[in-house]
Amino acid sequence: MFSHPCFPQGNSTTVNEDGTVCYGWASSYFEITQCNDEPWNHFTTPFIWFHRPLSDYWKVFKAAGFSVNEFEEPRITPERYYLAENDRKLLNSKTRPYSVVFKLLKVKRLYS
Repeated sequence: MFSHPCFPQGNSTTVNEDGTVCYGWASSYFEITQCNDEPWNHFTTPFIWFHRPLSDYWKVFKAAGFSVNEFEEPRITPERYYLAENDRKLLNSKTRPYSVVFKLLKVKRLYS
């Protein structure tokens, strides 16, 4: 499980008055980049993460001998709407996935 690479968070996202959502990238989606975010919530040190396109993950999984058995983009359900801190965060949670989840299976090799 990791942050969804297709939907940038924070200042890269704009919610228009009509509820439509726009995503902006400082660089190409296909470019591998290191990102440095300031500490937030309970974190006390800068948050360093790397952006990669989804296809790169699939390639690495295959090269390591895994197949993708399941793929999910978790979404908020109505019984959890109350967990959102405000209306904007609720709208964000309703309109985009924050993360992706892969269930991998190790492929058995028939030869060594």
